[in-house]
Amino acid sequence: MISNASKIAIKTLAYLAEQVGTDNKTRAQELAKTLDVPKPYLSKILQQLAAKGFVSSVKGPHGGFYLTHEQLDSTVMSVIIEVEGKDRFGLCMLSFEACNNAQPCAIHHLVYKEKEALRKQFGTITIGALN
Repeated sequence: MISNASKIAIKTLAYLAEQVGTDNKTRAQELAKTLDVPKPYLSKILQQLAAKGFVSSVKGPHGGFYLTHEQLDSTVMSVIIEVEGKDRFGLCMLSFEACNNAQPCAIHHLVYKEKEALRKQFGTITIGALN
């Protein structure tokens, strides 16, 4: 339902949430090793998260990535939408363009309620609640 990039972004934020604060910076290399993710792939995700304010970073010898207390209030759904570029929960599971309540695909009514429930749940779970 969500991409690998979204899963990694959420795992990264959950890990950083455990060590919230500017004194607890973690380098991308350490995050990649801890999360067992290729560093170039994780670095791209971290850049995207930093550009949108989901994570903070400092460059230099004592730099790294960290979360502020304010960033802990971001929802999992907002992170997913940012990483995915759209709300995947609103898309048809069979990838039909015209699938909706008025013109449903063969499985629309089987999964619609569950997709909506997930969307709502991810919209209420904060990054801070993941730690």
